[in-house]
Amino acid sequence: MAATDLQFSKNSENRYEAQFVSDGAVTIQMERSGSGYINVYANLDGMDKKFIGGYGSYNGGSNEVFTVDVPSGITVTIESLQEVVSAKMLSNG
Repeated sequence: MAATDLQFSKNSENRYEAQFVSDGAVTIQMERSGSGYINVYANLDGMDKKFIGGYGSYNGGSNEVFTVDVPSGITVTIESLQEVVSAKMLSNG
């Protein structure tokens, strides 16, 4: 199965974020301009996003690989405090 590119843009809080609707568990790899926090949020359609996990700057620096496992149909938002140079997502199914 081929990986899908994730497109990040700067939000109103000067953080970089990407959103997608989950099809189940996925693995994400991000290359960033530097180390810093990554926050993961989830929400049902029409509801506010809620923090479900994250990674601190101590977890490996600018290049991170992690899994997001939420049910299909949930909107997932990935937020990075550092600029995202490249990011890909691969379905675990």
